[in-house]
Parts: sequence; structure tokens; C-alpha cells
Amino acid sequence: MSFNTTIREVMHDADNLMSADEPVKNARPQFELETARSLILIDETGPVGLLTRSRMRQIAEEEMGRPARDFLVPVPMLLQTQTLAEARKDLELLEFDADRVPVINEEGRFVGVINREVLQRDSSTAVMDHGTFQIRGNTEVVFPVQSGMSVIGSDDSKLGKVDEITVNGDTAVSFTVEHGLLGRHHKRVAAEHVTNCDEENVYLNFGKQEFGLLANVEDLDEEQLPAAAT
Repeated sequence: MSFNTTIREVMHDADNLMSADEPVKNARPQFELETARSLILIDETGPVGLLTRSRMRQIAEEEMGRPARDFLVPVPMLLQTQTLAEARKDLELLEFDADRVPVINEEGRFVGVINREVLQRDSSTAVMDHGTFQIRGNTEVVFPVQSGMSVIGSDDSKLGKVDEITVNGDTAVSFTVEHGLLGRHHKRVAAEHVTNCDEENVYLNFGKQEFGLLANVEDLDEEQLPAAAT
């Protein structure tokens, strides 16, 4: 995959949606479960903006009954026919805590979302949550890896499942491991720690104890968020 790839090829079905006219307090459950860093606010016209987790943390308790649209963060709509390079230019000057961006078709109809991580500044890499890629392990042997495979530690412990894969061309350079209750947390593992793969499993050169010492991706994101307003 390159940045000549179109948005249509890598977008996915719309998720994490919320009516812009709902009370903003209704967003609490999704943010508390850490399943998303942003929600797409919609009305009868389509997407109108985002409600981000960092913005939610700044809302005073007495304001929680107001509609979510009062706290939205504007975001450009990406055309499904745009290339990743074109979309990146539309977003690179924006600074907001969002993990997804709305996608529209040529008629302006809301058709899906794209993960913002796909639009990384390094045009040689991208993050994918589907497809099969080659991964070069610590023995220099190349294995196939894809999202959904189980991740097994050197002590035979099941650590979680492969979620998003960071690729350079067709080669995986790292991946996140979805773990914990309901798969709410993720840890990033570099390709150099892979010792083997079969049709269903990815095997690592460290076990459950070392895996537990890795920082969760969500915790790293949280450190960058502003404190709640008082």
C-alpha cells in the first residue's frame, strides 16, 4: 500500500456515531470504556464534527445536559476518491484528539470512516486492520501475519490478538496486541520479537510477565491529553 492508494480502498464502515442533538452525557459510557478517542456527531445532513475524549474531559458537570453539538470539534470531510497523500495534506495542520475521520462520496453522502493513523506523515508506512502482510521475525525468516491472529508468549501464554498492523509496503514492522476485558487495551510489539507464525498464531520471544511490563497504547495517548477543566 502506498499514499497513491485511495480512501475508498482503506476506509471501513461508519462506527462510533452519536446524534449531535443528544445530551453530551450520553457519550460517557463509550469514553469510559476506552473503546474510542472520538465519536462522530451526525444529524439529518450527515457528519457535523467530532466529540473528542479530551474535549469531553473539559466539560463541567452542570453542562452535561447540553446537546453534544455544542462541544463538537470541526473536522474536514474526506472524499472517498482522494488518495492518502491528498487526504494527509487536508489533515496535517489540524491538532485534535481524533482516531477516525468521516468519509463522504462525490454526492456528499456519508459512506464510512478512515482511521487517522493510516494518514501518517511517513509516506512509506501505514496502519492497517485488514489484509495479510509479511513480517520478518528475529531469525530473519519471513512469516505471514494478519489481524485476528492469536499472540502466544514464549511461556505458551495467550497474550491477546493481533489488531492493527503497521506496514512498510507489504512488510509488517510492528503490530498492536488487543488484550484485557473485552479487548479494551492494546500493546505495541515490534516485528523483531516474532519467532514464528502459523495459520492462527503469532509466537513471541518473551512471555506474559514481560508483556505485562509494556505500556498500553491508550495510556500513552492519555498522557498527551489535557487535564479536565476545574
